[in-house]
Amino acid sequence: MVETDERELEKARIERLIKEMEPLAVIKWDESRAPTYIRFHVEVAGTVLLDSSGDWKVSEIALKNDNDVKAKISATSGGRLK
Repeated sequence: MVETDERELEKARIERLIKEMEPLAVIKWDESRAPTYIRFHVEVAGTVLLDSSGDWKVSEIALKNDNDVKAKISATSGGRLK
């Protein structure tokens, strides 16, 4: 399924970008979302850095460059991920 493939690609990309921002980050994915959306939670050593990303539309994230996605992650985390 194309939606699932694109979703997995964007999840891998988001995980890579978060790890660039915080190498010790643990990303927990909400797998209950429809394949067209991504939602995640980020913590380090039990400290929550991003409680919930909210629903991110996969097709919209795919159009953004890495810097724009990092800026969205940082803003969503209230600046805890930089």
